[in-house]
Amino acid sequence: MQRSQNSISDLNDPLLSEDLDDDILSTPSKRPWYLSQKAKAKRAHVVTIAGAVLTVTSLVAASVFFFVAGQRHREAAVEERLEANPIELNTSNSYSEWLNGPPTQSFRDNLRNDTKYMTVWAPGGWTNDVMSLFNILYVAVISERVAVMPPFAPSHLPQEAGFINFGDVFDVPGLVEGMKHPVVEWWEVKETGSTTVDEVGCWSIWASSQNDDPKPRPVPQPGYLNIDASYTSIPNEAKVYPSLPGDWHVKMWALAALTFPDYRKYHLGTPFPSQLNGHSLPPDEHMACFDFAYFVCATHGLEYEFDYSPAWRFVGKYARWNPNLLGIAHELLRGAFELEPEDEIPPYVAVHVRRGDFHWWCHETPANECFAPPSAFARRVAEVQQELLETKGVDASRVLVTSDETDPAWWSEIKSFGWTWVNHTTERTGEKYGLWYTVTVDAVFQSIGAGFVGTDQSTMSLLAARRTQDWYGGATRRVKWGHLGADDH
Repeated sequence: MQRSQNSISDLNDPLLSEDLDDDILSTPSKRPWYLSQKAKAKRAHVVTIAGAVLTVTSLVAASVFFFVAGQRHREAAVEERLEANPIELNTSNSYSEWLNGPPTQSFRDNLRNDTKYMTVWAPGGWTNDVMSLFNILYVAVISERVAVMPPFAPSHLPQEAGFINFGDVFDVPGLVEGMKHPVVEWWEVKETGSTTVDEVGCWSIWASSQNDDPKPRPVPQPGYLNIDASYTSIPNEAKVYPSLPGDWHVKMWALAALTFPDYRKYHLGTPFPSQLNGHSLPPDEHMACFDFAYFVCATHGLEYEFDYSPAWRFVGKYARWNPNLLGIAHELLRGAFELEPEDEIPPYVAVHVRRGDFHWWCHETPANECFAPPSAFARRVAEVQQELLETKGVDASRVLVTSDETDPAWWSEIKSFGWTWVNHTTERTGEKYGLWYTVTVDAVFQSIGAGFVGTDQSTMSLLAARRTQDWYGGATRRVKWGHLGADDH
C-alpha cells in the first residue's frame, strides 16, 4: 500500500491555523487527506451494522433533528452523511492508511515504518479517562504522531461490563475531520483476543508524582490487549510545578518533547520492570505510550474549566457522539418525554446531580448540609430557562435529570418539580444495549439539551457544560456544594 503524498507534518498547526471549521459535519467536495476512503469505509460499515440491530423506531429516533433556537442538532447529520454517501459503505480493503493493513497478532507488524504513533492507557473513571484521551490526542497533534485510542475500561462499572471501544462512544470520522489529524483505535492495530504478548517500554506520568512510593499507575488496558509494558518515569522538569512535592500536573509540550531524540536522550532513567515478563525496556520510539494523562495541561491544572483549554478547543469539541449511541439516547428521551417515535425532541434543560461518591469530600459535614438541595438546582434551572427565553426565544420548559442518588425521597422531590428522568432499571438499558450504555447515554442526555445545570467539581458536569455551550450555544450553570447554603446567591 502506498502512503498518501501528504504527511502528518502537512497538518494545519492547531495553534496557528484559522481554518479550524466548527461545522465538522460538512461534506467537502474533496475527501481530506487525513481521512482516507479506506478508514471511512470501515467505520461507516461498523456504524451501519450496529444500526441494523435497532428497531425501526430507533432508526427514526436517531435520524430526527433536534431544534435549539431553530437549528437542527448536527449529530443527526452524521446519519444523513452516511445515507448520502453510499460509496462509504464499500468494505474492500477497509483499513486505515495509517496502518499496514488489517489488525495483526502483534501490534508491531501493523505499524508503518514511516509513521510514528502515540497512545495512553488512562485508568481513572470514565469521564476522567475521556479527558485523559483528549489530552493525549492533543499531545499527538503537537508531536506529529498518529493517535491510537485504547478501549475504555469499566473502572466505575461492574467488571462484567467489559471494555468498550472509543469509537463505540465517539464519532471517530467526525473527530478526524474536525481535528485534521489521524486517529486509529487499538482494535484496528492488534487483533482482539490475540495470544501474542507484545513487550513495550512506556513513559509513566503517574510515578513522577508519587514521592513516597513512586510507581507506575496500575492500568487494565495492556492486559486486555496482551501488552507487557515497562515504564520509565518522566523527568521532574516535565511537571508544571517541579518544586512542589507530590504535584500531579504535567506540561503537554514536555510530553511531546520526550518523543523527540534531542530531548529524550537526556531523560532515560531506569525503567520499572514489566509485570508479566519482568523486562526493562526504554520508552518505545515507534509507539510512544503513557500510563495516565488526566493531569496533563498546557499552563496549569483544571484547564478544562477555562475557555483557552487546548485539549478542549482542538480535540474535545470535535468529539461528537457515535450515531448509534445518539440514536439510543433519542429513543430513551422520547420515552421519558412521552413522545411518539416521529416527534421531534423539544428543547429541554438537562440536569446532572452528582452526590454518591462525593460524600468523601464532605468529611464531618452531614450529607444534608454538604450536598446542595433540589431547590438549589431548581433555582439554577429557572435561571437557564429565563436566559434561553430572553436570548434565543427558546421555551425549554421540559427538564430531564440524571443522578447517582438512590434515595426515593430525593427523587420524589425531583418529581414534584414536574421534572422527569430515564430509569435505566425499568427501561432495561443495560440488558438491551450493555452496561456501558447506562453511563454513556446519560452523557448524551446532558449534552444535547438547550441548557444544562450541573454539579460543581464534577468532571462529567464540566464536559456536559462545555458541549452544551460550544455545540449549541446553550445556557449553563453549575451548583456549588460543600456546606449549607453554598450555592446561595
